[in-house]
Amino acid sequence: MELKAVNTKKIVRNVEKILKFNDIDYLTEQSYNYIRNMDGFIAHYDKGGFMSYYQDVAMLLKDLEMAIPSELSVEKRDLLDVEGNYNGYGLAYAQSTYDTAVGIEKLLYIYKDGVLLASAAEERVVDIQEYNRLKTKLNL
Repeated sequence: MELKAVNTKKIVRNVEKILKFNDIDYLTEQSYNYIRNMDGFIAHYDKGGFMSYYQDVAMLLKDLEMAIPSELSVEKRDLLDVEGNYNGYGLAYAQSTYDTAVGIEKLLYIYKDGVLLASAAEERVVDIQEYNRLKTKLNL
């Protein structure tokens, strides 16, 4: 049974929005379904659990970086299936999932530094707030 192609453009644009604005709240159902099926992503009960786990977009970026090589390998294997049935998924699905993985991989290179800097800045703000709280508490 052939599967329906994923909407590569929508998924890649959505992942770009998440990385560009450093905000997992932009995650769409379509992108969630694609990403959660990638190798290395832990199971979550639902999209809300996934979003809660990846509030720090730097964690999502790191997990995507780990998953993409394996995903590209699997998707390429499906495309090169010598029997021509594309591992049972069909050409449209195999090509679209491969193209989506390639698109996400490109985004990781483009947005990595910005996401990591934003995450570090957020950590620093939290550290400063904790420092000030303890300073006040201890009357320093």
